[in-house]
Amino acid sequence: MKRLLLLFFLLTLSVASATERKVVAVLTFTNLTHDETTAWLSEAIPATLTSKLGKVSTLQLVPRVRMNDFFSIIELQHTSTIDDETAVKAGETFEAEIVVAGEYLKGGNQIRIACRFLDVQSAQVIDSAEVSGSYSDIFRLQDELTFDLLKTLEVIPTPEEEAKIVEVPTQSLEAYEWFSKAHYESTKDLVKINLIIDYYRRAVEFDSTYFYAHSNLG
Repeated sequence: MKRLLLLFFLLTLSVASATERKVVAVLTFTNLTHDETTAWLSEAIPATLTSKLGKVSTLQLVPRVRMNDFFSIIELQHTSTIDDETAVKAGETFEAEIVVAGEYLKGGNQIRIACRFLDVQSAQVIDSAEVSGSYSDIFRLQDELTFDLLKTLEVIPTPEEEAKIVEVPTQSLEAYEWFSKAHYESTKDLVKINLIIDYYRRAVEFDSTYFYAHSNLG
């Protein structure tokens, strides 16, 4: 009987450990150039990282819409630098264990993306990562950041999860831009519906198989 109880306890403990997931919040990235023509990347980069990290079963990502609501409440603009105190406050609000805060600098066809990973409980930066290269390689650069974060979290994705992480919804950089611009416009206080629809349509023009663009058009 004792053996059965011990076995039951171990099985219960194993299941609990398997279902326990680290909660991660990816914040809006800071646009260092303050150039409005590249402002959409402040949402596109964290949205992509959130999506990719969400492919890993041991992680739970705070939805982007909730993050946007938080920053809207504290009236923080996309061009504002998010300090560690604000980042930790966001993490505490959503009961996240790890917060990802970042910034980017785009000039011509070059882009640099840097981010830091904060432990919410200790309010300390535990690691950082930076990638740079041709803007046309932005999909690959975002993959690199994703795997850097997974390494920091000591999370090893399965081969199936790795394959999903490197998947891209479109091969067209132009379609990605227009889709992301539409999403960026939707996060503003004054939402311009007609403009958003136009951006989604332009995304479809560049990639007629872009599922998410079609889906958002309805």
